[in-house]
Amino acid sequence: MKIALVAPDDFSLLIYRKGLILSLLKLGHEVCLISKAGEFVPQLEKLGARHISVNLGRFINPISDLSVLIRFYQIFRKEKFDIVHNFTIKPNNYGTFMAYAAGCNKILNSVTGLGFIVYEPWEKSFISSTLKFGLKIFYALSSRLSEKTWFQNPDDMSYFIKNRMIKPDKAVLVKSSGINLKEWKLPGNEKIASLKKNSGFHPDDILVVMVTRALNSKGIHEFLYAMEELTGKYSHIKFVLAGGAEENLNRGVPASLLKEKAARHPFFWLGHQENVIDIFAIADIIVFPSYYREGVPRCLLEAMALKKPIVTTDHGGCREAVENGINGFLVPVRDGNAVAEKVELLILSPELRDKMGNAGFEKAKLEFDEKLIVDALLKNLYQLSDEIQ
Repeated sequence: MKIALVAPDDFSLLIYRKGLILSLLKLGHEVCLISKAGEFVPQLEKLGARHISVNLGRFINPISDLSVLIRFYQIFRKEKFDIVHNFTIKPNNYGTFMAYAAGCNKILNSVTGLGFIVYEPWEKSFISSTLKFGLKIFYALSSRLSEKTWFQNPDDMSYFIKNRMIKPDKAVLVKSSGINLKEWKLPGNEKIASLKKNSGFHPDDILVVMVTRALNSKGIHEFLYAMEELTGKYSHIKFVLAGGAEENLNRGVPASLLKEKAARHPFFWLGHQENVIDIFAIADIIVFPSYYREGVPRCLLEAMALKKPIVTTDHGGCREAVENGINGFLVPVRDGNAVAEKVELLILSPELRDKMGNAGFEKAKLEFDEKLIVDALLKNLYQLSDEIQ
């Protein structure tokens, strides 16, 4: 079969869909990747897939979005795909409408988190609430035109069903995009010590790390609150944030605030990092106090793969990765005190950190290994049970 995977950019296809791409190619299918082109296109094509560029912007723009719709239609009419599989909001809607108009046989969608649809500040203005209402209508229409939609956590699936945005028999639950545990392996102690030293940290420093874009809804302020509470009590504790600032968004944390905190506290803001495996390797504790509607956050799977204890929120998507008290702690959203309290417990107990880290790795093997996830998608979403070995 000829299968198209449609995503916002080449980076997300390489990081999140590599296992699916390789599995489809191994089964003998022709795979075409449709996204905004960037520096990762050569790596994707090296896998054996073909790439088609579409300049898909992050934000809504009537003029540029119209050109995207036309471009999608032209591609789908020319290529005559057997399956079009869309990822994230714009592909799920624009891709679905144009694939249907072009006569595609089978359209699949993927909701990898509700994100903007349930972002609370949207309720505060007429324009934003109207846009939110429009997104719900779009999703209801695209769900009618598509065959199946993949959800990564039960909260998101329930939201769609409850709001009549999808019929229950069209919803497929497969938790997370998975993680390749062969690629995400914890280095030996000597390697970790070397990485820590080269990063400017003392061997005895305990590193509390957060890897995410600097958005309010990712829990940055709660992370900074815990940092200020704990670094004053423990001189060997360092807080590290790896993630770029989003200055053009009103929901972004200003770079000036992060720089100011770094100047006054044992807080290190690394900015955006392409290769985060070394950052996870030197971390002692991973913190992610998000109240954004995640699918299943990739950073939590990466932490589990590298045997790191986690402090995150009891919130949709996050709670799928962490069992409270087993491989980490779940705290209420927007509660910096709770974040600080649980991080302190882990600071004071190396044994608890090791125990939770090992439990997280075992959970990753049993529930989130990439092969398990991809096989579930091929069976339940693509309905290719006969081809899976």
